[in-house]
Amino acid sequence: SAPMSGSYSARFALAFGPTADEAFNAASRALAAAAQDFADMLSARAALGGMGARDLASAVNMAAALVFPRYGPEAAPRDALWRIGVSGDEPVICAALENEGQLRAARDLIRRHDLLRVCGVKSDLVFLTRDGGDYLRRLDRSISELLQKDGLEALAGAPGGVHTADISGAQDVLRSAALVVDLSAPEAPKAAHPPQKRPPLPGARRGGAVPCRWLEDGTFEFDARQNLPPRAWTLPLTNGSFGALAADCGGAGMWLRNARELRVDKGLDGDLAASGSETLLCGGESLFAGAKVRFGFGWARWEKGGAAVTLFIPQGADARIMIIENAPGELAWTLRPGLAYENRDAAFAVTRVENGALRARNPRGGAPGLDFGAAFSCDAALEAEYAGRPIFSARLPGGGTRVIACGFLDTAELKRLADPERAAVLLDETKRHWAAITGKLKLKTPSPELDRYMNGWAVYQTLACRLLARTSIYQSGGAYGFRDQLQDAVNLLLIEPKYARERILAACAHQYLEGDVMHWWHEGEPDRGVRTRCSDDLLWLPWAVCEYVEKTGDAAILAENCHFLDSKELEPHEDTRYEPASAAERPGTVLEHAALALSRVIKRGVGEHGLPLMLAGDWNDGMDAVGVGGRGESVWLAWFFAHTARRFAPLLERSGDKPGAAALLSAAARLGRAADRAWDGGWYLRGYFDDGAPLGSAKGRGCRIDSIAQSWAAMCREAAPEKVNAALDAALERLFDREGGIVKLFDPPFGDGAERAGYIASYGPGFRENGGQYTHGAIWLAMACLRTGRRAEGLELLKAVLPRLAPEYGAEPYVIAADVYSNSDRYAQAGWSWYTGSAGWFFRVVTGDLLGLAVEDGKLTARPNAPEGWKFSASLSGAGEVQSK
Repeated sequence: SAPMSGSYSARFALAFGPTADEAFNAASRALAAAAQDFADMLSARAALGGMGARDLASAVNMAAALVFPRYGPEAAPRDALWRIGVSGDEPVICAALENEGQLRAARDLIRRHDLLRVCGVKSDLVFLTRDGGDYLRRLDRSISELLQKDGLEALAGAPGGVHTADISGAQDVLRSAALVVDLSAPEAPKAAHPPQKRPPLPGARRGGAVPCRWLEDGTFEFDARQNLPPRAWTLPLTNGSFGALAADCGGAGMWLRNARELRVDKGLDGDLAASGSETLLCGGESLFAGAKVRFGFGWARWEKGGAAVTLFIPQGADARIMIIENAPGELAWTLRPGLAYENRDAAFAVTRVENGALRARNPRGGAPGLDFGAAFSCDAALEAEYAGRPIFSARLPGGGTRVIACGFLDTAELKRLADPERAAVLLDETKRHWAAITGKLKLKTPSPELDRYMNGWAVYQTLACRLLARTSIYQSGGAYGFRDQLQDAVNLLLIEPKYARERILAACAHQYLEGDVMHWWHEGEPDRGVRTRCSDDLLWLPWAVCEYVEKTGDAAILAENCHFLDSKELEPHEDTRYEPASAAERPGTVLEHAALALSRVIKRGVGEHGLPLMLAGDWNDGMDAVGVGGRGESVWLAWFFAHTARRFAPLLERSGDKPGAAALLSAAARLGRAADRAWDGGWYLRGYFDDGAPLGSAKGRGCRIDSIAQSWAAMCREAAPEKVNAALDAALERLFDREGGIVKLFDPPFGDGAERAGYIASYGPGFRENGGQYTHGAIWLAMACLRTGRRAEGLELLKAVLPRLAPEYGAEPYVIAADVYSNSDRYAQAGWSWYTGSAGWFFRVVTGDLLGLAVEDGKLTARPNAPEGWKFSASLSGAGEVQSK
């Protein structure tokens, strides 16, 4: 109750949902995540996109004209907008884009539009350009590039998205616009009051922690009966072909082979959503909302009021099975199968009831020739349409065990999967399959937190999410990343070498004749992917080959033949090109492919400081402006090349190519020495800009010290030991906040007035790569410490990046986060989780660099590198057990 006198504050949230439970949970999540009020949620989203208080104020002012649009009698009819791909269902924001000087203002407007969209204020944003030849068509392309850089490419031409149109036919657009923005003064849009200067919004106060525990089998259980976690906690389920996401609030989407291109349903609309495109009701109440949830390896379970729901993907079947037990009343299940990534294509889905099952097809989707279906273990009342829209809807009697099987199989096979006895057998097989993989390595160390993650979750995160599913609620990618897949697979070599072998061969098949590679690709007939000017991706192939041969002894892979790709090299005006993968006539051995990658780096040449060229970014993609002119240089790339070339040279020599081996060793020495000269007095520089200005210098405004330039110096013999020691001292002192548990990628972040390094500055200061903890880099720093005898510090860093239960952390406490914010308003809050290469690197550094585990002649061995007195034991299925002394 409120006090009778004085002042007090109260918080409340309003939410809608298909059931009372789901509405309650949505409101609870909003309160937990938003803390003080909805403005905090808004400010958090704005800060992540690099938007300040002034930008946020402008966005809020824009919302007034969109929520309550005013149209005069001259407004154009809705169908007048159809020719530019705008439905007219949502208010329209209109802006004339006349020259490249307005692109920054255009990007700011796109971000405000997206911020409002995420918060539920929908609109179509239309940029008007003149069709005046290649220059002005380039403005259209620039809008596409801006969307891509901010990860918003799905909004291009989509309903409620971003569009371009010829200004010559702009009258209909202008007459239909709820808001007109002048890009020369973008913060004073028509129909909205100019923004007032406001103080920064206060930081969020987090809700209480959700009760949770780890069970003896490694599974994770949490109680969401009172409150949902502050944002969605999820679990990917996959057999490598068919996949689904499970979330604390139920099913969160399904896909076939490619989570982006072959999506079944939309799933959750962001990490704050409390329900998705699938519902399961019993007596009008959700069986997912307000449940006790258990996430296992390959399966998820919800328990509520005596009823239980289990989801899993069986091995060898393109289907998902849902087992419902002891439901006290009639069950109502619905799913919206769009069978397409784009909302506009999902509208073409056609659903039908057929032979006691539900079927769907979409001629405009990613799999136009495939039928998706759902079958049931008992008679069900089925509907395939609601209010004229396609839907799967089924009513089933409660009690006993009911099973729903859905997937890309014929109805007869789906009905076999839906048999309760068969489903129970398949569930048991799935559990045993994943337990055999995730439980292959067992550790017992003095750190229970490290043991919990290493004994199952590290392997599951790397294999199930990164290698097989290739998706999360934060990034629905679906594609194969050239360097990502190689690192993830190689980092699991200790428990399963086959994934590394497969990914090495696949990477070779996506290398161009000139030696550069497809940065990522979607599988298909043919595959389609992107050719870029990224400077480091190709080097991960020889690195992976060295790792594989050294750790498995399987040198036969070097003689395997793989085709090259053949296409025209990028033109001077092209930064990237999305294209089909066209196989060249001649193949090459794996040895030739890997050697060609190293040769390509050498042929690109060096800058004025003798370092390899940065081009459109090295490992840090966001530094895409450092070397955009072709003269910027990378110290980290020099370290990585030297490290890899020295390891690869013996493979060339054993093959008989002694001149090639000698050339590599000479190049490694030359580039390594150049990197060692890039000394700033207390640490190594990160590189040089096109104009020769240093990056990563104490004299800079942003990024005065960068972690990975110091870490990888420890991997190269050309780096002077006394410099490496000083560089690691500086990195630990300036980048590692021991109290807060944050290991920054660099410091300080790029901000207003800092050097123009690239799109990395579009993230707010302290978010993601822009001075936050990018966990990949933090683990590399731990690796460097362990390899230079700093055992206690290496272990301390590894323990710092483990997932946390702290309320401010927010993300799942059972898997590693890709990034953790260092921004003062969101300090120690996790960014996105699950989909990160940090999982594999953590597993590899713990097993290899900390514990010194290896398999030699079929037996597990250990050469411990842990701090004095830190005793451990380890067992590996089929290879025995070891204990430290």
